[in-house]
This record gives sequence, C-alpha cells and structure tokens, in this order.
Amino acid sequence: MKRQWWAAAALAASLGGCTETLPPPAPDIEGLLALRSFDMPPAAVGQFTATGPAAAQDRGVTIRAGTFRPPEGTSWAGYLGDTLEAQLAASGKHDPQSPLRIEGELVENRRGENMSSGRATIAAQFRVRRGDMILYDKRLEQRSDWDSNYFGFVAYEAALRHYTALYPKLVEQLLKDPDFRKAVKP
Repeated sequence: MKRQWWAAAALAASLGGCTETLPPPAPDIEGLLALRSFDMPPAAVGQFTATGPAAAQDRGVTIRAGTFRPPEGTSWAGYLGDTLEAQLAASGKHDPQSPLRIEGELVENRRGENMSSGRATIAAQFRVRRGDMILYDKRLEQRSDWDSNYFGFVAYEAALRHYTALYPKLVEQLLKDPDFRKAVKP
C-alpha cells in the first residue's frame, strides 16, 4: 500500500503545478537577418499593451496545470515589445531618442490543448509613428500547432517551447512585412 501511495504522489507531482518565469528575450537569428535585409533607420520602441481578451492572460498562461509567466516586472505585451527591442538593439537599429517609434497592442493571446494536440495564437496591432503621424497600423498574427503528449511534464515543455517561439516569429513577420518596410524607409 505504501508503495502505491508513493507512485501516485510522484505521478501527481509530474503532471502539474509547474510555474516557469521566462528570462528576458534574446535576439533571434531570423529577426536579425530580416533587419539586415533592408535599410531601416534606428527606431524607438514605444509602449506595448494588451487589450480585449488578451488582457486577461497578460501576466501568465496556463497549460496542463502549469503556468508560464513573462520575465519579472513585465507582461506578455511587454515581452513582445522587449523582443522587438532586443532585435533592434542587436542589429544596431535601436535608438530610444528616435522620432520613429514602433508600438503595439497584444490583441489575441490564446492557447488550448487536448490529450493529443496543442495550439497557441498571438496577434498584435502594430503601429509606427513619426511624431504624431501614424505611418503603419496593421494587425499581424502567429499560430503554432503541435503534437501533445499525455504526460504533463512532456506536454508542458512542448507548450512552453511552441508558445514562446511565437513572439520572435511575430516580430520577424513585422520586420518582413512590405508595408512596414515602406513605412520606416528613411
């Protein structure tokens, strides 16, 4: 009987209750290549906020009884802005004093899983301003689907990997967008 109790306790511990706080975002090679593929002047990163349904999950996302959170002192919307800033800084294109400012609103932050598959979607409304003039205003979205696993710790790690990869992919999508490139042209 004692042995069965330990096995049940070990299984319960492996299936849930994890909380993971992410480190600050690092530059991504695809984003750096996108930035280097066109002539973009240095830009400032403005405010990134969450609106609508995304605001409810702006501090943490729960999948399979595990929660992952953005870095201390930020939100998922802030994490998106920090991801963009990391890309710009690594390529020498970040200038906090620039009149060219990129800002955004996280408007969708969804995730879901069943026993065999997982899905996450994030979307943001990006704006580029020069002073008070809006040069670019567009909604972009990234989605990821993955095979899930019955075991909580395996499913949790896959969800964490796929969900957090959406942020640099969304920034890369912005940097490759032809309308964005026209808007920031020197």
